[in-house]
Amino acid sequence: SERENIEPPADLPALEHSLGVDRLWSRSLGKGEGRQWIRQAPALAEGRVYAADLGGRVFAIDAESGAELWRVDTRLRLSGGPAAGAGYVVVGSLDGDVVALNADTGEERWRTRVSSEVVAAPLVTQGIAIVRSNDGRVFGLDLGQGNRRWVFDRSLPSLTLRGMGAPVLGPQGLVYFGYADGTVVALRVEDGLRVWEQIVAEPDGRNELE
Repeated sequence: SERENIEPPADLPALEHSLGVDRLWSRSLGKGEGRQWIRQAPALAEGRVYAADLGGRVFAIDAESGAELWRVDTRLRLSGGPAAGAGYVVVGSLDGDVVALNADTGEERWRTRVSSEVVAAPLVTQGIAIVRSNDGRVFGLDLGQGNRRWVFDRSLPSLTLRGMGAPVLGPQGLVYFGYADGTVVALRVEDGLRVWEQIVAEPDGRNELE
């Protein structure tokens, strides 16, 4: 109001662009995610951009020209991924399906199911596809066959926001996960063994809502 003694903000200085950005190409991938809040993002590997949509399609696009290399319809409600590496593209679905495709041709290599919906991007490393389901479990799937090599199970708080962070690869064969109770967990990629667990933020309040 006029009675408030507030200094007006300083004028913004004029900015000179030191670097020009040109759009080389663009690509539409359907109608978006609506209110699913699954935060899909493309994956870049070996000069290709891999992307998926909620309608079940997976695309391989040349990163330099934007040309479509292949397109596959999985007929699933894709929500997690894609992840790319070692000649594979791995995606997850809202129904807990995990599908691996040949990165060069889009041919389906295997299909399996985990315990809950997959809304985080998988991680492909060391011959294993690491998939995190929304119930707190982490699955290590053999990249060649799709069978389970290990499962890590950790309980979640009574009330959490929907969504899980994607696994993050670290040094010395470790993979990191953040949990809704403020804990970071480090697992060994080879066998899913928990190497350490650390609380980085402690929730407070008298009940779950607080």
